[in-house]
Amino acid sequence: MTQQRTNSELVQAANNRAEHTAAPAVTSIKRQSIEDILLSLGVNESYVRAAIERRKVNQRPLHSVARDMGLVSAEKVAEAISIHTGWPYFKSAEVDLIDAEHIRQIAKFVDEKFNFTGFVPVGFDEQGRLRVAIPSQEKETEARNTFHAHRPVICVASEKTIQRAYRMFFAKTDGAFDIAKKAAMDALNSPDDEGAQNTIQRLIASLLRHACYIGASDIYFFSDPSEGTIKLKNGGRGEIFRFMSKTLYDRVTSFLIMQSGKQEELNRAPQDAKVEIKSDALREEFSDIIHRYVFRMSMVQAPGGSKDRTIVIRVNDSQSAESDFDSLGFDDRTTTLMRRYSGSPTGLVLMTGPTGSGKTTTLYAALREINPIERAIFTMEKPIEYRHGSWIQHELGNDQHEGDEARTMLKALLREAPDVILVGELRDDPELIKTCLAAANTGHLVYATLHTNDAPSAIMRLTQLGAPKEVLATVLKGVMAQRLVPLLCPHCKVEDTRDTTKRELEKPYLQMRSKTPFISKGCPHCDWVGFRGRAMVYELMDANAVRDQIEAGIALSTLRKQAYGESDSMWAKGLFMVADGLTSLDQLTQRVDKP
Repeated sequence: MTQQRTNSELVQAANNRAEHTAAPAVTSIKRQSIEDILLSLGVNESYVRAAIERRKVNQRPLHSVARDMGLVSAEKVAEAISIHTGWPYFKSAEVDLIDAEHIRQIAKFVDEKFNFTGFVPVGFDEQGRLRVAIPSQEKETEARNTFHAHRPVICVASEKTIQRAYRMFFAKTDGAFDIAKKAAMDALNSPDDEGAQNTIQRLIASLLRHACYIGASDIYFFSDPSEGTIKLKNGGRGEIFRFMSKTLYDRVTSFLIMQSGKQEELNRAPQDAKVEIKSDALREEFSDIIHRYVFRMSMVQAPGGSKDRTIVIRVNDSQSAESDFDSLGFDDRTTTLMRRYSGSPTGLVLMTGPTGSGKTTTLYAALREINPIERAIFTMEKPIEYRHGSWIQHELGNDQHEGDEARTMLKALLREAPDVILVGELRDDPELIKTCLAAANTGHLVYATLHTNDAPSAIMRLTQLGAPKEVLATVLKGVMAQRLVPLLCPHCKVEDTRDTTKRELEKPYLQMRSKTPFISKGCPHCDWVGFRGRAMVYELMDANAVRDQIEAGIALSTLRKQAYGESDSMWAKGLFMVADGLTSLDQLTQRVDKP
């Protein structure tokens, strides 16, 4: 390994992250090795050493090896390349802030034949030059040549960030869906039933691809007597995507149900299943989503043999949860406690929140704080949402008796000498919960997720499911609860002068804060929705503060008062954002229960 730089040099390298411009990098930065830069960014030296050893075998660039091993996130790699080249770093979160009006301007001069080859326009700089994001130096010449007429300036982004920007703004998957929809309608009147089935499969695959590309979390199918509706949930907000004839809707939903193999069971009760593209030709054509995304489907049919069916498909992106802990924006108290938990040899840490609240991202980011070389990290998940090259990961199947499977898997993992175990979701299964508590009490650090409204409610939920209060009080480290709230578009937000908002911002912990609340309006820059991006509101209940109360079985209302200070609640975190003009009181109220 090359000799490490002095502390002052490392600090200067880290500071350069916030000072990049479009000008060429200075010589001193260019001479920095990726190894030194990774160390300056806080990457553990043992990670760098492990990557160096693996590089001797596969001869790939050091940053790529470290990323593939799961030792360094893709975003950290992009940041390192940014420092190495002197080009600005385009963060993952900036995709949500891409100006819709800029995209429309770019679309006017981007060649219709522009094919995605690893770089993408992301907007304009202050001088009106086109900003183009690339993943590494190898793409610079091609990117400059492609957009040479528009004075391109280069920035660096991770491959995942670049792909997401392209898919959201340039892939035109909505048009591909419309073409598939017309073909399916034409085929319904054809005597060729096999051909009609193929067009239905293509229509479904096109819908799945569109949902994946725009970042939707859920696809809803519902109907009335005359027509069917497809709705997508994106960024926590629902939007109508397309309508279709009732005949086509029935064919599509019937195909999904038939493919699930649960037609008979659905007549008796709601069913869950995995959505798969089974045609070999379509699997090849849609391989970009097949190998990255998992689709889980919930089906409900009206009783009495009715064909009135509703279906919801959950879209799980295997790359969506890769985030560095520091990028999540926690306050000092929360950061200190979460890092203390990850350094513990034993105990139970819970993440709570509804579906789509970002808890899996937080969970993985917390686990990334644990050194996977020094400690054996095992996971059992359904599905595996993020592949980590240095964890030992197991995916639970789609068995109806998933509780039995989860208990069996957890007991099997305990025989393989794990130090840290990620259980995934704690279901309404008393035996599974007791096994988790036993693991946390016998030399293992256990992480799990749970669906509750706030952090203290997790205690009530677990005790209702049979968790002994004495054991829970002993092993619990902390409970994190969170939500995602939309951020107001800075171009069109207008001041909120309502008395109800002013009264809500009169809390004692807000007295020293400058308060200018806003509400949404809508403009071309945000595509008329009034919001651009999302941010987390959260609360962390440290078990040390309430251990005696948990053991005593104290009432939930009392536990809430003692779990944390008023300013540390999820509602308070949201009010700070309202006071700062980042989100509106209306959006906070829709997502967080007021205490």
